[in-house]
Amino acid sequence: MSVTKTSGYQFSVAAKARNPGTFTPGRYVNALEAFSIAGGPTDFAQVSNITILRKVGDRLLTLHPRIGAALRAEGALTANDVPMIQTGDTLVVP
Repeated sequence: MSVTKTSGYQFSVAAKARNPGTFTPGRYVNALEAFSIAGGPTDFAQVSNITILRKVGDRLLTLHPRIGAALRAEGALTANDVPMIQTGDTLVVP
């Protein structure tokens, strides 16, 4: 069974994306798609150091997607390299 309704699904992109903000895409997206929705990198963005901040219970989990590698098409990437964005996630682009 898969979830197809995305009502309430939101994420944020902060810092050096061309259009940072909070997004409600209407479908589930992975980290690369989320970054693209925010307009991609500014000229000085460090795409190899992007972090996803995710609240899990009372903890804040940090994930390090390989968006830089994906943008450079470096070899085969897995779902762990470019994880799905969950509601409430913040993609931080240094």
